[in-house]
Amino acid sequence: MADVALLLRGSAEAPVLAAQLAFHLAIGVERIYVVPTKGASSEPSGPASADERIVATSSPDEARAAALDCDWLIEASSGEFWWPRAGSLVELLEAIPSRYHTVNALTRPLVVETHDDGDPAAHAVAREARGATAASTRPLHRAAMARWLMGSQDLPRPGDPLRSWYPVEVLILPPAGRSTWSPDAIEAGIAAGAVVRDTRLRDALEPLRSDELASGPYRLPHVGEQLTLPVPSLVDEARYAVDVARCGESEPEAIRGQLAQLEARLAALESGGWRRIARGFARRGGRDQSS
Repeated sequence: MADVALLLRGSAEAPVLAAQLAFHLAIGVERIYVVPTKGASSEPSGPASADERIVATSSPDEARAAALDCDWLIEASSGEFWWPRAGSLVELLEAIPSRYHTVNALTRPLVVETHDDGDPAAHAVAREARGATAASTRPLHRAAMARWLMGSQDLPRPGDPLRSWYPVEVLILPPAGRSTWSPDAIEAGIAAGAVVRDTRLRDALEPLRSDELASGPYRLPHVGEQLTLPVPSLVDEARYAVDVARCGESEPEAIRGQLAQLEARLAALESGGWRRIARGFARRGGRDQSS
């Protein structure tokens, strides 16, 4: 089975960090490397600090180096929850052919309902309905690709990216201090098409909620304990296909640049450049015959 590690960067509120640690361990991540931002104090504490699956590191490169023996490495920021659309994250990544070393995920900004208990994940009830573009995707790499990205760019790229397929969504809680939405505002947003009701994260975290205040709002899953995520309905799959199609239509800048160069060459040929090439071959052919 695929061995998956998570590099978690950024400063998060304690309830958000607790939810991220619990959720990702519960969907099959083997190890989590926590890299606080400079001056932040979001390192694991309480039960998390004593869990061998959670390691505090000082920099992203240190975390990447420690995770090189893993099969896949997810690089997440504060408030991000990497949600596999096909049930098991491990089984999903295990099925990807070895020639592909990068898979893309589609980001989904969440909308949090107004609350007063300090736990935004428990009140994530909708998501923004903004159109998906290439800018709203995130890569997920094999460890060999992570090694290449660490500074060995002079070596051949270890594998190909798997394009036009987004088997993972990144559900993103709004940053601390971002205003929450009242129930009436959420309903109005849904009616206007600005947001879509989405309670997946809230519902998935429910079995991981802790009754012990000292350990935080979420407990860490036991080794081998995994969440069973819901299978998308046909309606959900159809809507997701539309978003994925938009990503395909919004091509990365590098690809657009390559297409522009190709179009310039074609324009040169169509404007008569091909005739000069033909005359050059003709002159060369004449010289060959005379000799």
